[in-house]
Amino acid sequence: MKKNYFFKGMAAVAIVALTASCSKETDVFDKTIQQQESTMAFEKSFAETFGTVNSNQTWKTVSQRNAQVSVNLGVDQNYTVAIYSNNPLFGGAASMLAITQVKEGQTANVTFDAPTAQVTFYVGVFDSKGHGVSQVANLNGDKIVANVGKSSAKARATRATEAQYPTYAKSMSDYLNFTEAEMKQWTALTNEVLTSYPNGNHTLNDLQYMEGQETGKFYGDGDGAHYRIPSGTTVTESFNVGDGATLDNVVLYVEGKAVITPNNNLNAITLVVAPNGEIEFQGENRMSTTGRFVVAAGGKITGTDGALFGIENAAPCYNAGTIDFKGTLRVNGSDFYNCGTVNVDILTGTTKYTTVTNFGKITARTNEIQGEAYNGYYINACYLHFTEKAGIGQLTLLDNSRLDVGGQLYLTGENYMYTLSEINANSIYWQDGIMHGPTSEGEFAVIKSTKFLVSHANDINTYGNIYYDIDPEEFYSYEGVKHDINNYWNAAHHIQGGGTADPNSEWAQYAEYWCNAPITLWSNEATTTLTIPAGECTGNGYNDKEPGIIPIPSDPVVYCIAFEDLGSTDDFDFNDIVLFVEHDVQSNTANVKLMAAGGTLSVDVKYGDEVIFSKNDGKMTNTTTKGNVIATKEVSMTSAGNLDNFSLVVKRDNGQSSVISSAAVTGKAPQALIIPCGWEWPIERINIKDAYPKFADWVKDVNNIDWYLYPDESKIVK
Repeated sequence: MKKNYFFKGMAAVAIVALTASCSKETDVFDKTIQQQESTMAFEKSFAETFGTVNSNQTWKTVSQRNAQVSVNLGVDQNYTVAIYSNNPLFGGAASMLAITQVKEGQTANVTFDAPTAQVTFYVGVFDSKGHGVSQVANLNGDKIVANVGKSSAKARATRATEAQYPTYAKSMSDYLNFTEAEMKQWTALTNEVLTSYPNGNHTLNDLQYMEGQETGKFYGDGDGAHYRIPSGTTVTESFNVGDGATLDNVVLYVEGKAVITPNNNLNAITLVVAPNGEIEFQGENRMSTTGRFVVAAGGKITGTDGALFGIENAAPCYNAGTIDFKGTLRVNGSDFYNCGTVNVDILTGTTKYTTVTNFGKITARTNEIQGEAYNGYYINACYLHFTEKAGIGQLTLLDNSRLDVGGQLYLTGENYMYTLSEINANSIYWQDGIMHGPTSEGEFAVIKSTKFLVSHANDINTYGNIYYDIDPEEFYSYEGVKHDINNYWNAAHHIQGGGTADPNSEWAQYAEYWCNAPITLWSNEATTTLTIPAGECTGNGYNDKEPGIIPIPSDPVVYCIAFEDLGSTDDFDFNDIVLFVEHDVQSNTANVKLMAAGGTLSVDVKYGDEVIFSKNDGKMTNTTTKGNVIATKEVSMTSAGNLDNFSLVVKRDNGQSSVISSAAVTGKAPQALIIPCGWEWPIERINIKDAYPKFADWVKDVNNIDWYLYPDESKIVK
């Protein structure tokens, strides 16, 4: 027996000696073994308490989402786009989940954290002064795709009066059947080429006869149809086209400059102004039959003072560049489409079926129209400005567009105004006018004037959400007699109701002015809450003069991270360390609050590599209410992927430590839970399955994601 004990003793001595000889390595080995054994014990105890963990259980109550938000509000500016948990403009708190910037007509793309169970969000879009719109957006997969405003400029246009005008928005390709490369190959015309034909009449498609030379030649041996004026070249000419030419049969491509001398009838010729090209009109010139002009962006048409350029019963014309002269642009019986800039003295057109479509900026002194105003159509998608008087009888103002008239606006016929459009005139003379406004809830248009004149019975018929910013004291009959506008409505109601009026009373005086659809919506820019933002197409806007900026709603989003220490395998109360993370995505910061520290071991709480809290007092500070905050620390945090960066370093009594990450392992018992709210954790020593009865179901079934919404109120902190 002794022998046996001897050998046992020797073995023990050998082991001790071995341990002493490599103590550093053995400590690491023992630490690893202890961590593994502790983890295994935790896993075993967790399974015994809650059942086997679903192998697909990720423990994510917070997931990364992506939002793609297109903004097409019609005002050329930069917008702030934000994603919210609730409607940011109405009701209670709306946590901001993400924020970014986007330019009008473009799409914002942002990634953010959000509750896994949430499928409905709100998209808010705000201008530079904080004026905003919001709309609901649903999750599809892990993505939100939303469009705020109309889908495109073309869609905005078509929305106005689609039955009357199937398509408004155009491009240069809609007017031109040649490519730039093709036009650059055409025969070059210079002054030298033209003057070398002394007997020619300079009619582009006529045969040129030259003394002593072969007949049957065209200018420069061209094809008699397609010519160009090269860049850097100026040609002064009175171009003509012979009989029989059809649309695009004769085309002049101006890369340089063409000076068109007076008194030409440019019938059947297409003038194309290239980028950096120019056509200058002198005196009076007219286009007719299939004649037309097409101006590319960067090109321009100019004219000397008093010049007149008439597009009379001609083909449709297009301008994406600049038309600038102190003269008259007359559009009679033709279509003129502008998406560039027009500055002329007079813009006129009185022949029936004349249409001016404006997707750019048009400024003119007047259009010299009154009695025949109903013959012309104005379709305005941007900014139309007459500095003096103007007459309009068939007007469509598309979304976010404006008509400014510095003098009197003569308004007649049937007219349409769409959301955030405005008419602003010094005075309005209304005769047989019908106004159709927006009809959808929350949409409106505005008519503002300092003075209002009405011609006769059935005037001022207005439908939809059109607000009138007019002083009732500045209301007149056409004869100039000042009246209280309310008497017009009273007279209308009295007679329509079957009443009769004493011929000598004021009832009879006003009866002839009653309306089928009188004004019911009134506004005053000084006091109204209605707002149209200022912009390229909306001019000064309406009520867009606040000295300050309205703050964008930006309530922080709150998350809870609840840790369970590996050293405990019997309570699973998930309150050993509880953090509230109040994330402000607008500033890319978060206030991290230490809410509970329910243990006696020393603990460092880390965010990334930074220690943000340390507990080493040996006391349990598991607070009993949510209102008791132990400590607070601000950290940098962007809108996605940061919640997994928290960890605990738990220091054991034996000097060893273990690390617990907020990032859970799929299919394994969780050491930390990330919960998308200011969670109410279990009271000390209360198992989480008792405090939240649906938790055990979630362990086995990943679809019970909302378990944290169903507590036993008696077993949680308040």
